[in-house]
Amino acid sequence: MMFTEMDAAALYPPRYSLNTDSAVRTVILTLLNEERPAAWIQVSDWIDRNGPIANRHLREIAGVDTLEASRMLRNWVAQRLLVALPAASRQQARYAKPQKRSAEPDSLSSAADNESGNPQKSI
Repeated sequence: MMFTEMDAAALYPPRYSLNTDSAVRTVILTLLNEERPAAWIQVSDWIDRNGPIANRHLREIAGVDTLEASRMLRNWVAQRLLVALPAASRQQARYAKPQKRSAEPDSLSSAADNESGNPQKSI
C-alpha cells in the first residue's frame, strides 16, 4: 500500500536498507517527500550522462514492465525526441537523442541578427 500511495503522489518509491552496525540488526525505511521527475526528464538525463538507452534501462528508471517501456520508447521516437539506433535484433535495440544537423537553421536568432547595425535579411 505504501508503494501505491507514493506512486500515486508522484513521489520516489520507499527505500529499504539493512543496518548491521548496531547491536541489533534493523531495517531502515526512507520515505522521500520529494516529487519524482517525469519519466522523460529522467531518461533525457540518463542519456546525457550515459549515452544511448535500452529497454532494460528504461524499466529500471521508470519502474515499468517490458511492454510499457517499449510503448514509451516508440512514442518518444514518434515524437522525434529519440531515434532508434541500428541493431542486430529487437533485444539489442538502443535509442539516442537526435543529433541536430549543422545545416538546420536555429529557431532563435543569432547575436549578429540582433545588432543594430546589421539589417535583417528578408526571406
